[in-house]
Amino acid sequence: MIRSPRLLPYGITLDELYIPNSSTLRNKGLAEVLYDTELIERWGSGIEKIQQHCLDGRLPEYTFEEYQGFQIVFRKDVYDEEYFHSLNLNERQIKAVIYVKEKGQITNKKYQEICDTSARTSSRGPADLVSRRLFEQKGTIGKGTEYTLIRQRRHKGAIYAPNKS
Repeated sequence: MIRSPRLLPYGITLDELYIPNSSTLRNKGLAEVLYDTELIERWGSGIEKIQQHCLDGRLPEYTFEEYQGFQIVFRKDVYDEEYFHSLNLNERQIKAVIYVKEKGQITNKKYQEICDTSARTSSRGPADLVSRRLFEQKGTIGKGTEYTLIRQRRHKGAIYAPNKS
């Protein structure tokens, strides 16, 4: 967690932090010193860097919170066996999620291979994971379909993906 005792600048909401925007300086003198000493590269790039480091490290999405100050909360990887069992996933689905976590994507054919299932079963498993908002389907139904993990975080015992529209 990174915490600041101050609130966000007036007029900026937590939701706006998830979208690239311009920087609002609170202390121009301090910002110039940090820039001159190369501790920051450009105004407004901090959140983008945090996001990129989380993506590179395959970490769940961070959250912004504002309560008696402002903080960014980082979470550990939510995709573990205990969590899968709490979602009542079957062993094939758990294998598939672990595979996608390691490899980045899975096809119906690969699901069929690693789970030793029929073609019919291999399309139901990923479809169920899409409906549970664990997988995102890319491509149309058939050979070109790939499934990837939706970057998520646990939120009050449920799966919650931030709305970034």
